[in-house]
Amino acid sequence: ISVADNLQDRGMMVDNICQACGMIGESINHVLFTYTVPRQIWAVSDFPVPINGFGDSVFANINHLLIQCKNERLHKEIKRRFPWVLWFIWKN
Repeated sequence: ISVADNLQDRGMMVDNICQACGMIGESINHVLFTYTVPRQIWAVSDFPVPINGFGDSVFANINHLLIQCKNERLHKEIKRRFPWVLWFIWKN
């Protein structure tokens, strides 16, 4: 995913600043989970988010989503949403 962190890792000279909020360190985790807009989107998606919100690890956050998909009490339609929520956040 072409966020500033990844582009810099590949040798491109780009500012490592989120174009939407101005935060230093535009990472995949920031874009999909911790920036204000994705947090609001996750809140209205009905998909269970961590009690303290998404953390600083994209791996832990994706793991949380996958664990929730194994939750038998969670309705099947809600389980199917998380890939689409991620896609929607990325495209917008």
